[in-house]
Amino acid sequence: MEVFDDYSSPLSTRALLLIDEVDLHLHPKWQRAIYDFLDTRLPNCQLIVTTHSPVTAQQADESVIQCLIRDRTSVHLESFAGDPGKTLISQLLMSAAFGLKTDESVEMEKARERYEKLRDKKRRTKKESKELTELKKRHAEYAGFPQREWCYG
Repeated sequence: MEVFDDYSSPLSTRALLLIDEVDLHLHPKWQRAIYDFLDTRLPNCQLIVTTHSPVTAQQADESVIQCLIRDRTSVHLESFAGDPGKTLISQLLMSAAFGLKTDESVEMEKARERYEKLRDKKRRTKKESKELTELKKRHAEYAGFPQREWCYG
């Protein structure tokens, strides 16, 4: 606190605060609250934070999220399109910011990919037809959630 010896209120001074992985090890309830907590406690600070959490990203204001996007040859900065506060966490996960293809578990994603491969096959063996039926059944039972579109193909 030596820097702020002449300030009566160091938390209200103007500053730039950089925080890497602001939500690291925080419970999702705290991840939802960290942005407001910092904004309230440090009203005159410009905050630059990083996160890998869609829960935290969802709390950011519109047009403040910048994403580092890596392709085969380079890394570039891209603004998040839209208002994260009006976006479902699953939508954030499947946006360019997080890059997932699906919100399904890895197991269900592989099952869906196998299903699509078998469904689109011109000729199936009896074993493959049975597997296709089993994949439909398995997905219909998946965690008690409503059936997804790929079950009906």
